[in-house]
Amino acid sequence: IENFEVCIRVIIQSKGKILVCYYNKKVLFFPGGHLNFGERITEALKREVEEGLGIKIKKFSFIGIVDNFY
Repeated sequence: IENFEVCIRVIIQSKGKILVCYYNKKVLFFPGGHLNFGERITEALKREVEEGLGIKIKKFSFIGIVDNFY
């Protein structure tokens, strides 16, 4: 594989609610983005959430990894 991207997502929970994003009112997904080469996953998640949503993550836990090839 010459070029590949690593997509990262975060589940944001607050007051019993979970934040999801949508595309064309049909596709739901969790907020996130792409991991830059050499970047730690935790730092990338913090960066992507701050860039995309304008909020800072205060506390988080790692849940797991899912791999897919498209």
